Amino acid sequence: MRLFSQLKWYFLSEWRRYLGAVIFLVMIAILQLIPPHLVGIIVDGIHKKTMSSNQLLMWIGIMLIIALVIYGLRYVWRVWLFGASYRLAVKLRSDFYQRLSGQNPEFYLRHRTGDLIARATNDVDRVVFAAGEGVLTFVDSLVMGCAVLIVMGIESWQLTLLSLLPMPVMALVIKRYGQQLHDRFRIAQGAFSALNNHAQESLTSIRMIKAFGLEERQSSQFEEVATDAGRKNMRVARVDARFDPTIFIAIAIANVLAVGGGSWMVVNNSLTLGELTSFVMYLGLMIWPMLALAWMFNIVERGSAAYTRIQSLLQEPLVINDGSRSLSAGHGTLAANINTFIYPENNVPVLQSVCFQLLPGQLLGVCGPTGSGKSTLLALLQRQFDVTDGEIHFQSQAISELKMEEWRSRLAIVNQTPFLFSDTVAGNIALGRPDATQEQIEEVARLANVHDDILRLPQGYQTEVGERGVMLSGGQKQRISIARALLLDAEILILDDALSAVDGQTEHRIMRNLSQWRQKRTVIISAHRLSALVEADNVLVMQNGTISQRGKHKQLIAQSGWYSEMYHYQQLEAALEGQYDE
Repeated sequence: MRLFSQLKWYFLSEWRRYLGAVIFLVMIAILQLIPPHLVGIIVDGIHKKTMSSNQLLMWIGIMLIIALVIYGLRYVWRVWLFGASYRLAVKLRSDFYQRLSGQNPEFYLRHRTGDLIARATNDVDRVVFAAGEGVLTFVDSLVMGCAVLIVMGIESWQLTLLSLLPMPVMALVIKRYGQQLHDRFRIAQGAFSALNNHAQESLTSIRMIKAFGLEERQSSQFEEVATDAGRKNMRVARVDARFDPTIFIAIAIANVLAVGGGSWMVVNNSLTLGELTSFVMYLGLMIWPMLALAWMFNIVERGSAAYTRIQSLLQEPLVINDGSRSLSAGHGTLAANINTFIYPENNVPVLQSVCFQLLPGQLLGVCGPTGSGKSTLLALLQRQFDVTDGEIHFQSQAISELKMEEWRSRLAIVNQTPFLFSDTVAGNIALGRPDATQEQIEEVARLANVHDDILRLPQGYQTEVGERGVMLSGGQKQRISIARALLLDAEILILDDALSAVDGQTEHRIMRNLSQWRQKRTVIISAHRLSALVEADNVLVMQNGTISQRGKHKQLIAQSGWYSEMYHYQQLEAALEGQYDE
């Protein structure tokens, strides 16, 4: 029953639909009480031979009309009630998605994709089912049960009390089953999340699994997870299976008591045969409220466990809070003054004493050995995390105080691991600008030096790339991602090692195109291949989380240090590869 309290906010917002459905349920319950009474009249009339055939047909006709009215009312309340519950599904999934999209990467280190998908689908379905079917069974069983009890009491209060003797015991037993069901279903949903996550990871990495010949091993692991999920669901089923037998035993005992006590009352002329027939029929009407009560406990406890899992994520606070300040329309200077940055739940500084200033239209290069803090610096610029000590300013305003949507609208990012959706090539390029024309899409594709590659695909720009761009090479995916970023025409373009999968000649063409394209746009390039930084206005050399060198390309190769050593090494490597190719 906790779920009804947890969803009170939604019931209040949709009170018209729920109130209308409840009123119709009450009307249906009242109408259902009439036929048993009419049957009693018919039985007594036939038994005493006081009813004519016309009267009999009239009572039968009234019962048929009541049945038709009940049919119409049931249709209307179902539309209202289940329509409201489906709106709840939209609301929960929308809130869930918005909450997930506002979380930072640290959140996704703690929550796996399969688990999040399970909560957004299976758990939401359970809550919605409880908000629809659960409300139905609760109201219907309560109204119908109370109405039948009142009429039974009017017929014979002594026989009613006698028939209800098994019910308190049944109620206590069902309450205990409900608590067991809640606990076991919550555990079973956790097992389903693990199963879902295992399936998602296996399908995502299927090419690697095949390359390493791990099919049997992965199948065995999946079978273990599936068996564990099945075992925990069986524990739920064992509790679920106890509800109906308990109800039927209680109802059977009630019927025995009613027939036995009623027969004694008929023999002693305390009750007529027709009244006993009506009473037994009313007792038969109690079967549905009892079964509905058990069913309601079942689905509501499942829904409550699912809602608790959903709320545990919805109530998780956002690490990155939105600012309130707006940006002016013009270009701005980007200035970073990062004294220290430490990742959440970590005590080791990742960045220290990182300072630079980037004017509109300038190109900033960032390089350094693996693990030196390059990607962390770019993540801070995107405000995936907030600086621990220090600040990043744009247009002389701290980006932590800016509206997140406005700040990120000034950025276009190409990450080191490109991601393509299961869409056409044109659809992937136009992701940020769905209204872009074909000419605009082709223009940025030429800038990214991928236009000719696209034309060689079976359907050109309308070729489906498959899940995660499985139909394309790594270099093609990177260049399509670059074209997608260029189409946004953002003020600041960030390339996070976005040229690692292309050859040197293609890289040179892309950089030449970017130099012509950028004009007053600011570009930040993180790269391992230093030839991409030749035209940079300023290059930051990162080592151990701090800036060890800075300056232009020519200045840095003239200095002793990591940059000149790596540049000469890469030049020698390129020369040797050229000789080998010849």
